Amino acid sequence: MTPYSERLHHRTRLIAAALLLTAVAYAQIPDAAALLQEVLEHQRKTDSIRENYTFHEIVRTDMLDGDGKVKETKSEESEVFS
Repeated sequence: MTPYSERLHHRTRLIAAALLLTAVAYAQIPDAAALLQEVLEHQRKTDSIRENYTFHEIVRTDMLDGDGKVKETKSEESEVFS
């Protein structure tokens, strides 16, 4: 191999390596709009799952007196995710 062809071969390899590194760098940077769309879709799915497994709960507690009559009633309401 002549010195000229060696330099050409070396330069070609350097250019190929630079192109490969550039392609890898661009491949690692996600498209912002696509990423945002993916996040929103994931959030919709998560909300849907949460809605399917969430219920409204009311706990009523009656306090009785010595005769068994209700003297006080307490109620607590909450959303429960199970």
